[in-house]
Amino acid sequence: MILRISIAKTRAEVLRCQYFIAEIYNRHYQIMFSEDGHDLDARIEPYPQKYLMGTVDGLLVCAFGLYTRNTYVERYGGLTDEEVLGQLEEAGVADRYVGATRRELTKLVVRDGWESFGLARMILNAAHSRMFCEGDWDGDGRPVLLLICGKVSIIERFWAPKGPVRARYLAPFPRYPVHSEYRSEKDPMQSRLIIPDVDIPAALRELTLPVELEITARAPKVGG
Repeated sequence: MILRISIAKTRAEVLRCQYFIAEIYNRHYQIMFSEDGHDLDARIEPYPQKYLMGTVDGLLVCAFGLYTRNTYVERYGGLTDEEVLGQLEEAGVADRYVGATRRELTKLVVRDGWESFGLARMILNAAHSRMFCEGDWDGDGRPVLLLICGKVSIIERFWAPKGPVRARYLAPFPRYPVHSEYRSEKDPMQSRLIIPDVDIPAALRELTLPVELEITARAPKVGG
């Protein structure tokens, strides 16, 4: 089978991704989404503004979102400019990212029943293409910094050390009722920073979208 990963460009494609993400988050985590308002105490989150979609024979099987403004980490994570600047200075690239806009990769979902194909890693890696995460959506030409937040186990599974992209620690992410279904004391949430110039391998950053990848279901683990 062939997985086609592309940027959702039409209003119909965006709505398709929104409904898909909302359906899965509501079913698994009792989380709802809204474009008009959001309340983490009431388990209502804001929709991302951009989407990457993965389809097989026209069926939407995975999706990933991008906050291009008002990122989750900045809005709810208590992120400070000093924390970001500290990581940029440590990487020796602070001068390249003066006035950078911050975006956030978010809301990775895979259709139920399709978990054995490795789709999550495929679409997550593709989301680091500059065509998606660094696109000049606002027309201002500013450099882009990427943020993520999530459970430590998920971050370390899909980003370094097991994945190809480094995500630099910024701060622990505060506790909210909306995250009660998946975070825990043993597996807390963190905010991380990705500096495209130095943290994303060239092969991913320069990946041309759309891209088509062959997929095969993985055999289940013995005893699992």
